[in-house]
Amino acid sequence: MKACLHIVLVAALAFLAFLIARIEYYRELALHHQHQADRYAEIIQTRNDLSPILVESAIEIAALNPDDPRLNDSFRGALYHRKVAKSYQNAATHPWLVVQQLPPAPVSTYED
Repeated sequence: MKACLHIVLVAALAFLAFLIARIEYYRELALHHQHQADRYAEIIQTRNDLSPILVESAIEIAALNPDDPRLNDSFRGALYHRKVAKSYQNAATHPWLVVQQLPPAPVSTYED
């Protein structure tokens, strides 16, 4: 009886360790993609001489129609990385769920 209890306890601890590692992994991925989105937002701000509030508004408006041909690579990069960061943030809060297949990254150029 004690052996069964020990096996269950070890299995539960192993599963808990797995979930904690998975949470940390997804948090790191979310931070990476948020940082990339912030880099693109900074490029948009610098090139267009906009305030951070206007950049946020422009990115939110661009998110309504991400296939708009008028959007440059900086907007597409910011939108992509924000979407992926949000997906990984959700995965970090629900580590027992499977992460959906993410779309391929746009070409990573910081120049237009």
